[in-house]
Amino acid sequence: MKPILFIALLFLAAPAFGQEAPAETPPESLEVKPQTDSLSIRVHVSHGTTSEKVADAVVFLRAARPKGPFEPTDPEPQFEWSEITDSTGVATFSIPKNVTETGLRIHAVTTYGGVAFKSSAEPPINALQLKVPVYEKGTDASALKFVSIRTITELWEDYLVFTQFYVLENTSSTVIETVSVQGFDHERGMPIELPVKALGVQVSAAGEHTVVNSTAYWKGRIRPGERVPIQIRFSMAVSSADFVYEQEVDYPVDNVEVAVPLQTQFQKLPRLSDVSMAMPEAEMLSGKGIFDLRDDMDFIGAKGPSLKPGESFKFKLSNLPFARPIGPFVVLGLALLFSGLVIFFGRREYALSQQSKSLQTAIQSLKSERELVLRRIAELETLRDEMSENEFESLDLALKARLAIINKKIQDFEHELNVKTAAAQA
Repeated sequence: MKPILFIALLFLAAPAFGQEAPAETPPESLEVKPQTDSLSIRVHVSHGTTSEKVADAVVFLRAARPKGPFEPTDPEPQFEWSEITDSTGVATFSIPKNVTETGLRIHAVTTYGGVAFKSSAEPPINALQLKVPVYEKGTDASALKFVSIRTITELWEDYLVFTQFYVLENTSSTVIETVSVQGFDHERGMPIELPVKALGVQVSAAGEHTVVNSTAYWKGRIRPGERVPIQIRFSMAVSSADFVYEQEVDYPVDNVEVAVPLQTQFQKLPRLSDVSMAMPEAEMLSGKGIFDLRDDMDFIGAKGPSLKPGESFKFKLSNLPFARPIGPFVVLGLALLFSGLVIFFGRREYALSQQSKSLQTAIQSLKSERELVLRRIAELETLRDEMSENEFESLDLALKARLAIINKKIQDFEHELNVKTAAAQA
């Protein structure tokens, strides 16, 4: 099996926003100045369904930098204050006026039924009113939908690498915990089915996540109206100039987007000039910065129709450059600290594969190489701050790709050895 390589997408924003992440260490407090230098901020806590006021609730008012659109957790608050709601469900804060000079945003957080709820984040101004609706827990999976699924498709060696951005939304009036939803895996959570041939699946999202074969699972809690981004990366082998991608969805999807960057990171193939795309019932797009991606890069893409559970989105890429091998010059783009290691392993692995009478020796040698690669990955991590992000990611992916090759070859050789052993004993 060829290596499964995952590339950092230079044209994307920072990876996915999520649920709140309270700081482990207490935030500092601004010095309280005289009343004339204070801001009065009122926080209203009420039930989101019945509008019933929630009294005696502890409310935290936090000041933090604005949160990026794809950050997995809330920024750590720089300042924090606390009050308790009165009989009308209102907590009144008096905070230093000079917080307006920090560029921070103010939001309120409280808990109800063991679940944290928060207000929107607003610039700090006097007489600011913040609302924190709270909700009961629910288990209705039909209330979950994907606002969008964006698929970025890139070429790498003999694979297409897919990075998908899902935006999950809870349309109900209750908090949904995936481990409690009927029909979901109570240990793993909410399943997201990928194409059967998806390889090397990796998930990034707030909350817990696991992968079983070609199924990604997200385990978390989603509040009414909340949107949780889930990023999934995987690759699929391709060996011809045409490639058809198809994926069935288990949840409603409002918007499907597919984008292919025409620029590559390969010096000998800097641009996919002849690649084209087709997608049924979709609006076909091309040009710079489609879907608000980088406006200095060219893309082809498609905006597909909304989908119901059980329906699929499908697209075809044509004129991919697989009539000629592109692997040899991939290494040229990785001529950095550990690139020599990758070349060495490739040659040695080939030699071992030719020694059919020495499978056990080959397996042991590959296991030794695997330990060496694992050490190199650990060493590379210690040098991360001394390298550019592009350099680190290129080397890290190259080493992990080599690790994937070694693991696959070990499995293949062990299987062959077992077959021969069984035949000899028959």
